[in-house]
Amino acid sequence: MKKVPLSLLEKLLIMLSGLGIIGMFGYMVYMYPLLPETIPVHFNASGEADGFGSKGNLFILPCITAAIFVGTMIISRFPHMFNHPVKVTEENKERLYKNGRLMLHVMNVEIVLIFGYLVFSTIEIVQGNQESLGAHFLWIFLGLIGGSIAFFIIRSFRLK
Repeated sequence: MKKVPLSLLEKLLIMLSGLGIIGMFGYMVYMYPLLPETIPVHFNASGEADGFGSKGNLFILPCITAAIFVGTMIISRFPHMFNHPVKVTEENKERLYKNGRLMLHVMNVEIVLIFGYLVFSTIEIVQGNQESLGAHFLWIFLGLIGGSIAFFIIRSFRLK
């Protein structure tokens, strides 16, 4: 099968993810000198800080986000290697490959948003503008990622 070009939506999602990562790094560089040496680095299921460490640890989140972005960009180039929930045939493979690739790009945006929220909220907590991530954070995170996976699996069955 010839390489299927990216759709406009995929291009927009990739651009949004990339800009989000750049923005996250930019925000971190800007805020870093204003942070105390010790900051929250871990939160419990209720969104309350329960682990503390060096402010340099906060750079781990944008780095992980960038690594996930690069990894999924590489993986998205090989949709024939995905584990599709339905049998891939000559008739449906282009639709299924596009669906799997779109799922990765959507999840990239979600991961950038989630990790961006973690960075922003951690800084807000340190500055006294916020008390915790909120008890809702974990459920929103799980619902967003789980909901996307479920949506694209169901969509695969409809595209077969």
